[in-house]
Amino acid sequence: MADASKSSFPKLTGLFALYFAQGIPLGIAAEYLPVTLRQGHASYSLVAAVSWLQLPWSLKVLWARAGDVPALRSRARAIVMGIQLALASTIALYTLRTLGESRALWFTVTAIAALFASTQDVFVDGLAVRTLTKEERGLGNVAQVGAYRLGMVMGGAGLLTFGASLGERHALVGLAATIALASLGALLVTEGKATERAEKAEKTTFRAEVDIALHTFRGMWRPKVRAVLVVAFTYKLGLHMAASLLKPVLVDGGWSKERIGTLAVTVGTLAGVGGSVVGGLLQRRVGDVRALVGAGIFQTVACVPLLFVVGRTSEVGFVTCVMAIEHAASGVGTTVLFAALMGATNPKSASLEFTVLSTANALSLAAGGALGGLVADAANARVGFVAGSLLSLIALFALRGWAPASKALHDETA
Repeated sequence: MADASKSSFPKLTGLFALYFAQGIPLGIAAEYLPVTLRQGHASYSLVAAVSWLQLPWSLKVLWARAGDVPALRSRARAIVMGIQLALASTIALYTLRTLGESRALWFTVTAIAALFASTQDVFVDGLAVRTLTKEERGLGNVAQVGAYRLGMVMGGAGLLTFGASLGERHALVGLAATIALASLGALLVTEGKATERAEKAEKTTFRAEVDIALHTFRGMWRPKVRAVLVVAFTYKLGLHMAASLLKPVLVDGGWSKERIGTLAVTVGTLAGVGGSVVGGLLQRRVGDVRALVGAGIFQTVACVPLLFVVGRTSEVGFVTCVMAIEHAASGVGTTVLFAALMGATNPKSASLEFTVLSTANALSLAAGGALGGLVADAANARVGFVAGSLLSLIALFALRGWAPASKALHDETA
């Protein structure tokens, strides 16, 4: 057991570094931009619309098969390093102008960074599904979600905090350097020489790859397996909707970027990563279905305290507790969901299948943010929180068809 844990450490460390890096640009988009835009008197709708700059995360299904093509799959580590260095260079472009000087530049760079990060994710997810053993999967999903959340905190709350003390440009250069350094994690994730030789020997034509991709897509949309996609999209939709309104509400309550950033760093990091660990342990102990139900109930409960933040933003202790609960619920839910999605994925089509499933969740992030903004502008933020709670509760009903659908998906698209 000790030898197994020792041999797993480099692999898990490498995956941690890679997932951490891809979370940084999303943190800038999801955490930093909404606060800074709202301070510049942007509307709730414009703040919510920023989430659509992450559209490449939803469109990556169009090129996800690339991660399963034998010729590319055998060179996955080198490809990941190249994409990650390109991502680091892209983040450095933010330093050319401030957001106040050029929203167009920041929005464009954010979209390009999302393209690189989402493409990197295709290859990293494929590596994770193919290299993680059944015994490693729980810890692997904790590394996946925990590192990703830490990256988001570093890119969002970290930029809010350190940008104020070090200067925005210096903080952005630091983030770009961090992403470049994390690319070395690809060297620690190996698939074995026998597997690599088999992949290099296997040759397919472009037409054959298109046919394989189409076959996989059709298989995932069949009625008896469609419940997996429904769960992937709806499982976190309500929490995404409610959470998207929290920081704009704090800005309206007079909170500074520094206070929001500091609170998110101290509370968000501990609660989110702690939630990821709990989610990984829960999944390993009770299995996919029970873990999904338990985490789903927790997500619904976590939406309720958000209702009372409006009008009580001056109560720092209360807001801190609410934010901790929301981040913890998100960490638990994401880890459990991704572990279940990984279990429904066939290793031979790991990049494409897992991308389709995780993209459904990414699309729910954009949809939830947009719905939250529209409801808040049309009514108020409190109504948006109520709607998010109801959506989170309704999503639990989709879990009834999970077990047979996930088994059918895994077996029939092999």
